Amino acid sequence: NELQSRCLPALLQSTDSVVVSAPTGAGKTVLFELAILALLQQQESKMEGSPTPTSKALYLAPLKALCDEKAQHWSSMLEPLGLKVVKLTGDLESNLPHAALNAAFVIVATPEMWDAYTRRGGSSSNNSNNSNNRSNSSNNNSN
Repeated sequence: NELQSRCLPALLQSTDSVVVSAPTGAGKTVLFELAILALLQQQESKMEGSPTPTSKALYLAPLKALCDEKAQHWSSMLEPLGLKVVKLTGDLESNLPHAALNAAFVIVATPEMWDAYTRRGGSSSNNSNNSNNRSNSSNNNSN
């Protein structure tokens, strides 16, 4: 589709952060999944035997239910590869250790919880401020 065609070069040929905001059904989730693949490909040479990529992918969705769905789906695909997926949706924010987010490759969060987490000082230069982070902001229900 047009959105995916316009965003694809930025996802595949750049290490810059990417934010995508588009209506429901526009193809944002597919772009996020392509960004994950591109990030893994870029990190492959940097990992040198380490199972944990140095960058993180942040997926923001407005509803906890959508976060739950996406986190479960990506966990089933990525965790067999040794890549952690962590949710930050309000259910677990007080019990989720900072180390869990540090170990995660994909963080799935609601915007409010991500904002609260980063304002509490939860982010560091190794987390959300990394210039290699990929971000997909889903401002509507789903694709």
